[in-house]
Amino acid sequence: MSACGPAATKDTSPSWNGLMIQGMAVAARVHQARGSPESSAARALDFIRSELWNDGRLLATFKDGRAHLRAYLDDYVFLADAIVELLQYRWRSADVQLATELLDGVLEHFADAERGAFFFTADDHEALMHRSKTFNDESLPNGNAVAARVFGRLGHLLGDSRYLAGVLSARCDPVGPRWSDTTTRSRSTAQRTRRASAASGNRHHSRR
Repeated sequence: MSACGPAATKDTSPSWNGLMIQGMAVAARVHQARGSPESSAARALDFIRSELWNDGRLLATFKDGRAHLRAYLDDYVFLADAIVELLQYRWRSADVQLATELLDGVLEHFADAERGAFFFTADDHEALMHRSKTFNDESLPNGNAVAARVFGRLGHLLGDSRYLAGVLSARCDPVGPRWSDTTTRSRSTAQRTRRASAASGNRHHSRR
């Protein structure tokens, strides 16, 4: 009696590919492994740009030649963070442009202007009873933690104060004073917002 292999998804997701691209970029940079890791990361990014990026908006899934559904916060920020990681290994102006457009989309469509942080769904997503925000890590890091990290990294790289302000937006408390209690928030949120906020403060201080 033969055992069945594990089921596998055949969809292409920007968030999952963003994590893969980031891992390959780190491997290429740390091991100076020119060739396979960087090439695979670049091919994956180019595929997403050509098939899942349309009129300034990211789509959530690609399967059987069709891309559809509005992408989620994780898709935008995981991919943008992967691009910044890849830029540390090799520079492409087209990748910088895509990263900035992704973060511009986050600021425009996911930000909660009243309470801070970013919603998981965009403002033109299908109508929901509740627009949630993620702050806890599960099998993947949470979107607001990654948003804080990538806004800080790209903000410093480009000297763009809008993105540095995005760090503070990602860490604002939408649920009350428990947000300041590190026992109730995720490790990645605590670490990434602390580091990004400290870096932002140092940058603003140096300009005075």
